[in-house]
Amino acid sequence: MFPITLILFSPFLVLSLESWLLLWMVIELSSVGFILFMKSMEESVIYFLTQTFGSILILYHLVFWKENLLVSFSISSLILSIGLFLKMGLIPLHQWFLNIGSKIKKSPFFVLMTIQKVAPLFLFKLFFKSFSFPFFAIMSVVFGVFFQMSTFNLKELLLYSSIVNMGWMIFLTSFHISSLFLYFFIYTTILLFLIPQMKSDSMTILLGFMSLAGIPPLLGFFMKLIALKTFSCWSEFWSIILLIFSVINVLIYFRVFFPKSLKTPEKIFQIFSNKFEKVFIFSHISFPFFLIFL
Repeated sequence: MFPITLILFSPFLVLSLESWLLLWMVIELSSVGFILFMKSMEESVIYFLTQTFGSILILYHLVFWKENLLVSFSISSLILSIGLFLKMGLIPLHQWFLNIGSKIKKSPFFVLMTIQKVAPLFLFKLFFKSFSFPFFAIMSVVFGVFFQMSTFNLKELLLYSSIVNMGWMIFLTSFHISSLFLYFFIYTTILLFLIPQMKSDSMTILLGFMSLAGIPPLLGFFMKLIALKTFSCWSEFWSIILLIFSVINVLIYFRVFFPKSLKTPEKIFQIFSNKFEKVFIFSHISFPFFLIFL
């Protein structure tokens, strides 16, 4: 119960704190809570070491920035970028994220993919003016999509999908906070339905991945549409780049799931046989229409 409390309350504390020291402490408490929640020695050690090193880099930047002791702002910002990307498991510092994510159970997996990303995203929001953030964000989107081409494993696809979507969210941190929250909420909702079905042949898996890729009229399409509309006000070039890789993502998922649908065509006619799938499909179809009227 204690680890879950630390994990759930840390994002709310991070969003409400003004002290840099307290902010850093809450992030570390969240990491401790997640380590206790995993209940796996090997994965816990890997997570502890990576989070500790990332925290040292972040603390270095915060202390020197607060005390106006920065010799080179660009170097310090690069150090901050490395620290945040290491803590989030984004490219090119993603290997630990793949190793842990492929071995842990469903509940810790969901937390790793969602709640543990909130605090680093908040720091991105505060420091997005750093020149290195957009560069690393583009790397996560581009290489995350390319790495998906080399795997048919659903869990690995979902891990790389997380890297890609976090790249999108990092871009959103420089714009309206409401767009970022809405994107993160939709992304979390999709994973909430998708992850429990990972080991089954349910149509929920196909719909979930198609939604993450942004296929209309599923919920994920509006997630990507909101982001692209926001990006277009900043740079049409990068909006087109993100759109192209989103289309490539769709083709990758079709490559994985189309052969499976041919092997089990009866699944297509059994979509409404499961109550869980009914809720999933209803939320994906009805919620987008709700967004239209916002």
